[in-house]
Amino acid sequence: MKYSVNFFHWFGFLVVIPGIAFAEGDFLKSIDAIEREVSRLHLDRDRCAEEGAAVVSRVRSLDPHRFDLEEIKSSASEAVELLFDARLMIHDDLSDLHREGSLVPECVRVARRVIRHLRGVEDYIGSLASMHGSSPLPSNPLSPDFLPNATLVNSDVREQVRLQSGDILLSRGNANVSALIARMADEDTQFSHIAMVYVDPGTKDAFTIEAHIEVGAKIFPIGEWLKDGKVRTVLFRQKDPIRAAVAARYLFERVKTAQDSGRPVRYDFPFEMDDHRELFCSEVVRQGYEFASAGTFMVPAFPSKFTMKNRDLLERLGIAVEESFLPEDIEMDPRFQFIAEWRDFSRIGDAVRKDAIMDAIYHLMEEDGYRFHPAGNHRVKARLAKVLRNLGFMKERMPTYMRVKTIEVNLMIEDLMRELEDLVRAPALMHQQETGRPFSFFQFSAELARLRNEGAFRDAAFQRWFYP
Repeated sequence: MKYSVNFFHWFGFLVVIPGIAFAEGDFLKSIDAIEREVSRLHLDRDRCAEEGAAVVSRVRSLDPHRFDLEEIKSSASEAVELLFDARLMIHDDLSDLHREGSLVPECVRVARRVIRHLRGVEDYIGSLASMHGSSPLPSNPLSPDFLPNATLVNSDVREQVRLQSGDILLSRGNANVSALIARMADEDTQFSHIAMVYVDPGTKDAFTIEAHIEVGAKIFPIGEWLKDGKVRTVLFRQKDPIRAAVAARYLFERVKTAQDSGRPVRYDFPFEMDDHRELFCSEVVRQGYEFASAGTFMVPAFPSKFTMKNRDLLERLGIAVEESFLPEDIEMDPRFQFIAEWRDFSRIGDAVRKDAIMDAIYHLMEEDGYRFHPAGNHRVKARLAKVLRNLGFMKERMPTYMRVKTIEVNLMIEDLMRELEDLVRAPALMHQQETGRPFSFFQFSAELARLRNEGAFRDAAFQRWFYP
């Protein structure tokens, strides 16, 4: 069942936590208090749940409206870097516990929640600064050259980052389906795609090996990485460079051979991570490292769970498994080093809004029993799309083997997201004009909760095809 209960009982921006108070002003001191809370976090079995909850509570208690706008803008870069350092501390703790053999899944889940909340604060601070024309981060000379400036680099890295074969790129797109993927497991995530890097040993040209719903598995020059509208990218590196190189070489040759033949490896809609005849994006990484280690190094170390009681959406997508490899699982794998992270702070707010809306959809399904009931227009559009694709049209939008049922639910998700976005757009814009600050994830969630509880959903057009 998805974590985060009583979603529709959020009526304010914050959860007020007794005993936690921030003084008026001094924004950086409040951020530093969060970092200190993280430094006290122990991810062992006995303490992780209580101490992780304390960190999350402190983060949720941070109300940016209690601080001067100019203060937040001028402190944005330092605040983001402090929170980034706090996340790196958690990664170091995960690595240490894994090396000792004492890392347990329940504490990995705690770490995931804490990291998600910390990154969410960074996103908000960066969005606010970007909205007012400030650069949330200075240029970093150590940044990978395929990413723009304003990239955070792990302090353990001492020279400019050069891509290596077997590196992993974790990313988030801004399409509605990206939010669907990011929030589909028991634990919410902030990422929707993953790729493996291959560097040609002769030419030194770098490529990504990827699997996309629209075209299956393909090879792309690294220069294409940001052209599809990604709003964040994180670079991870496996600690055994030989294993990493073998993994990348194998997948590069498999995918390129199929691509050059005109019959690319199909996209794996069921998310079967152990059947590699077809590949979804994370499965590229899994098969590569499985091959390179003769099955002894299986990625990820802690797969995502799909145990929600209402599986209507998953079944329509063709997903029957209760465990699989979602992109963000790589961040929770202590056998990979966190190298660098980039974000487009000017657009990250769009992803935050979509995440809040997708959360609302999942919770309507889980708590209120909502299900999809394709309307006539969805059925007609899905079948027409299938016919057109089989006739050779829309080659870059969907494969010929995509099921009509899957096309239908994708159309419904697009319509549903659009309707809910229309409902929250006006209050978010009004708040921004009045305060000079964007809506946070919690404010979007609270607004959706208010609309639901005041009956606005009952009159929405989607009630004709999305209802209990």
